[in-house]
Amino acid sequence: MRVNRITQSQSYIGFLHETDGTVDLIALDWQDSDNIVNALTELTLTYPNKRIVIVWDNAKWHTSKHLRSHLGEGNPLENIHLINLPPYAPDHNPIEHVWNEAKNHISNHQHPTFTDTRHAFETYITNNTFPYRINKKDLV
Repeated sequence: MRVNRITQSQSYIGFLHETDGTVDLIALDWQDSDNIVNALTELTLTYPNKRIVIVWDNAKWHTSKHLRSHLGEGNPLENIHLINLPPYAPDHNPIEHVWNEAKNHISNHQHPTFTDTRHAFETYITNNTFPYRINKKDLV
């Protein structure tokens, strides 16, 4: 039996709101510093004049000099404050639980196209709220 398989992927960044469990989901062309800066810029445009605190892992694109150069007073991302979780601790990162829940929801469903699969994933995340929160002791 011959099966023609095509490997396709889509990168995302998600911002889980501690207050109500909703997620701001942004599709990325790739996971790198430029795309992260663009996503954070999009987030600041969604919430103008708001202080935004982001708790995330230590991926190299989350800690790059390029990203850091856009933070701080007088810079485009001046309203964003970043807090890094301990290294190698994905179980402490609530958005990882969101990803797993969404993947489980769409698994074992054959969608006609990759676009349909992406749409199912995005719809599940944007139409649901999630109970996952940061455990404050993980931030110390």
